[in-house]
Amino acid sequence: MARNLFSSNTVDYALLGLFLDQSRHGYELYQLFQSLPGMQRVWVIKQPLFYAKLDRFEKIGLIETDNSIVQQTQPLRKYFRLTQAGKTTFNEWLSTPVLKARLMRQEFLVKLILVRHLKPATLPQLIEAQITAARSWVEGIESEAERTSPRDEDGFITTFRLHQIRAIYDWLVSIREKLAC
Repeated sequence: MARNLFSSNTVDYALLGLFLDQSRHGYELYQLFQSLPGMQRVWVIKQPLFYAKLDRFEKIGLIETDNSIVQQTQPLRKYFRLTQAGKTTFNEWLSTPVLKARLMRQEFLVKLILVRHLKPATLPQLIEAQITAARSWVEGIESEAERTSPRDEDGFITTFRLHQIRAIYDWLVSIREKLAC
Protein backbone atom coordinates (compact mmCIF):
# COMPACT_ATOMS: atom_id res chain seq x y z
CA MET A 1 0.00 0.00 0.00
CA ALA A 2 1.22 3.47 -0.76
CA ARG A 3 1.07 4.80 2.82
CA ASN A 4 2.11 8.28 1.74
CA LEU A 5 -1.24 8.59 -0.08
CA PHE A 6 -3.17 7.84 3.10
CA SER A 7 -3.58 11.08 5.02
CA SER A 8 -3.64 9.46 8.46
CA ASN A 9 -6.45 11.84 9.33
CA THR A 10 -8.70 10.72 12.18
CA VAL A 11 -11.79 10.87 10.00
CA ASP A 12 -10.07 8.60 7.44
CA TYR A 13 -9.50 5.94 10.08
CA ALA A 14 -13.08 6.30 11.26
CA LEU A 15 -14.38 5.68 7.74
CA LEU A 16 -12.25 2.55 7.40
CA GLY A 17 -13.64 1.24 10.66
CA LEU A 18 -17.20 1.46 9.42
CA PHE A 19 -16.43 -1.29 6.90
CA LEU A 20 -15.34 -3.76 9.59
CA ASP A 21 -18.60 -5.61 10.02
CA GLN A 22 -19.86 -5.68 6.42
CA SER A 23 -19.60 -4.37 2.89
CA ARG A 24 -21.37 -1.07 2.35
CA HIS A 25 -22.20 1.33 -0.45
CA GLY A 26 -21.08 4.93 -0.17
CA TYR A 27 -24.37 6.55 0.82
CA GLU A 28 -25.09 3.88 3.44
CA LEU A 29 -21.64 4.45 4.90
CA TYR A 30 -22.17 8.21 4.91
CA GLN A 31 -25.48 7.82 6.75
CA LEU A 32 -23.88 5.48 9.29
CA PHE A 33 -21.05 7.93 9.90
CA GLN A 34 -23.56 10.76 10.39
CA SER A 35 -25.70 8.70 12.78
CA LEU A 36 -23.01 7.44 15.16
CA PRO A 37 -23.77 8.90 18.59
CA GLY A 38 -21.44 11.80 19.28
CA MET A 39 -19.63 11.71 15.92
CA GLN A 40 -21.20 14.94 14.67
CA ARG A 41 -19.88 16.74 17.74
CA VAL A 42 -16.34 15.68 16.84
CA TRP A 43 -16.22 15.58 13.02
CA VAL A 44 -18.43 16.98 10.30
CA ILE A 45 -17.70 15.84 6.77
CA LYS A 46 -19.43 16.98 3.59
CA GLN A 47 -20.72 14.27 1.28
CA PRO A 48 -18.50 15.15 -1.75
CA LEU A 49 -15.35 14.93 0.42
CA PHE A 50 -16.63 11.66 1.83
CA TYR A 51 -16.90 10.11 -1.65
CA ALA A 52 -13.49 11.50 -2.62
CA LYS A 53 -12.01 9.69 0.39
CA LEU A 54 -13.63 6.41 -0.69
CA ASP A 55 -12.12 6.81 -4.17
CA ARG A 56 -8.69 7.45 -2.67
CA PHE A 57 -8.99 4.47 -0.29
CA GLU A 58 -9.80 2.23 -3.25
CA LYS A 59 -6.87 3.56 -5.29
CA ILE A 60 -4.37 2.87 -2.51
CA GLY A 61 -5.76 -0.57 -1.68
CA LEU A 62 -7.49 -0.01 1.68
CA ILE A 63 -10.92 -0.90 0.28
CA GLU A 64 -12.06 -2.79 -2.79
CA THR A 65 -15.26 -3.24 -4.75
CA ASP A 66 -17.37 -6.11 -3.44
CA ASN A 67 -18.84 -7.79 -6.51
CA SER A 68 -20.40 -10.61 -4.49
CA ILE A 69 -23.45 -8.52 -3.57
CA VAL A 70 -26.38 -9.15 -5.91
CA GLN A 71 -28.53 -6.07 -6.24
CA GLN A 72 -32.25 -6.21 -6.96
CA THR A 73 -32.90 -2.47 -7.01
CA GLN A 74 -32.09 0.42 -9.30
CA PRO A 75 -29.91 2.39 -9.42
CA LEU A 76 -27.09 -0.07 -8.99
CA ARG A 77 -24.76 0.85 -6.18
CA LYS A 78 -21.08 0.18 -5.81
CA TYR A 79 -20.38 -1.77 -2.62
CA PHE A 80 -16.99 -1.68 -0.92
CA ARG A 81 -15.27 -3.87 1.64
CA LEU A 82 -12.04 -3.53 3.57
CA THR A 83 -8.96 -5.20 2.20
CA GLN A 84 -6.54 -6.89 4.59
CA ALA A 85 -4.37 -3.77 4.38
CA GLY A 86 -7.39 -1.66 5.34
CA LYS A 87 -8.18 -3.89 8.33
CA THR A 88 -4.58 -3.81 9.50
CA THR A 89 -4.34 -0.04 9.10
CA PHE A 90 -7.56 0.54 11.05
CA ASN A 91 -6.83 -1.97 13.84
CA GLU A 92 -3.30 -0.62 14.40
CA TRP A 93 -4.65 2.92 14.68
CA LEU A 94 -7.49 1.90 16.98
CA SER A 95 -5.23 0.03 19.40
CA THR A 96 -2.58 2.77 19.64
CA PRO A 97 -3.07 5.45 22.30
CA VAL A 98 -3.16 9.07 21.23
CA LEU A 99 0.40 10.32 21.51
CA LYS A 100 -0.19 14.04 22.08
CA ALA A 101 -2.60 15.73 24.46
CA ARG A 102 -3.73 18.19 21.80
CA LEU A 103 -5.17 15.28 19.80
CA MET A 104 -7.45 14.06 22.56
CA ARG A 105 -10.45 16.17 21.53
CA GLN A 106 -10.70 14.68 18.09
CA GLU A 107 -8.66 11.51 17.80
CA PHE A 108 -9.33 9.91 21.17
CA LEU A 109 -13.03 10.81 21.16
CA VAL A 110 -13.42 9.25 17.71
CA LYS A 111 -11.61 6.12 18.92
CA LEU A 112 -13.90 5.99 21.95
CA ILE A 113 -17.00 6.27 19.75
CA LEU A 114 -15.77 3.60 17.33
CA VAL A 115 -14.66 1.16 20.03
CA ARG A 116 -18.03 1.42 21.76
CA HIS A 117 -19.80 0.88 18.43
CA LEU A 118 -17.56 -1.69 16.74
CA LYS A 119 -15.39 -3.43 19.35
CA PRO A 120 -16.84 -2.91 22.82
CA ALA A 121 -14.78 -5.74 24.32
CA THR A 122 -11.61 -3.71 23.67
CA LEU A 123 -12.81 -0.63 25.56
CA PRO A 124 -10.85 -1.39 28.76
CA GLN A 125 -7.58 -1.77 26.82
CA LEU A 126 -8.16 1.49 24.93
CA ILE A 127 -8.82 3.44 28.11
CA GLU A 128 -5.95 1.86 30.07
CA ALA A 129 -3.47 2.53 27.26
CA GLN A 130 -4.59 6.16 27.10
CA ILE A 131 -4.40 6.56 30.89
CA THR A 132 -0.82 5.28 30.77
CA ALA A 133 0.04 7.77 28.02
CA ALA A 134 -1.62 10.64 29.91
CA ARG A 135 0.23 9.71 33.10
CA SER A 136 3.52 10.05 31.23
CA TRP A 137 2.42 13.46 29.87
CA VAL A 138 1.65 14.63 33.42
CA GLU A 139 5.04 13.41 34.66
CA GLY A 140 6.84 15.16 31.81
CA ILE A 141 5.08 18.47 32.38
CA GLU A 142 5.60 18.22 36.15
CA SER A 143 9.30 17.80 35.51
CA GLU A 144 9.25 20.81 33.20
CA ALA A 145 7.34 22.85 35.81
CA GLU A 146 10.09 22.21 38.36
CA ARG A 147 12.58 23.90 35.99
CA THR A 148 10.49 27.00 35.22
CA SER A 149 9.62 30.04 37.26
CA PRO A 150 5.89 30.30 38.05
CA ARG A 151 6.16 34.07 37.55
CA ASP A 152 7.24 34.37 33.92
CA GLU A 153 5.70 33.48 30.55
CA ASP A 154 7.30 30.03 30.42
CA GLY A 155 5.94 29.31 33.88
CA PHE A 156 2.43 30.46 32.94
CA ILE A 157 2.44 28.29 29.84
CA THR A 158 3.84 25.29 31.69
CA THR A 159 1.31 25.51 34.52
CA PHE A 160 -1.52 25.96 32.00
CA ARG A 161 -0.40 22.81 30.17
CA LEU A 162 0.01 20.94 33.45
CA HIS A 163 -3.55 21.76 34.54
CA GLN A 164 -4.89 20.86 31.12
CA ILE A 165 -3.10 17.50 31.01
CA ARG A 166 -4.08 16.68 34.59
CA ALA A 167 -7.69 17.37 33.61
CA ILE A 168 -7.36 14.94 30.68
CA TYR A 169 -5.86 12.31 32.99
CA ASP A 170 -8.62 12.82 35.59
CA TRP A 171 -11.28 12.61 32.88
CA LEU A 172 -9.85 9.33 31.59
CA VAL A 173 -9.85 7.86 35.09
CA SER A 174 -13.46 8.96 35.58
CA ILE A 175 -14.45 7.39 32.23
CA ARG A 176 -12.81 4.13 33.33
CA GLU A 177 -14.85 4.21 36.53
CA LYS A 178 -18.14 5.15 34.82
CA LEU A 179 -17.76 2.44 32.22
CA ALA A 180 -16.48 -0.05 34.82
CA CYS A 181 -13.41 -0.93 32.77
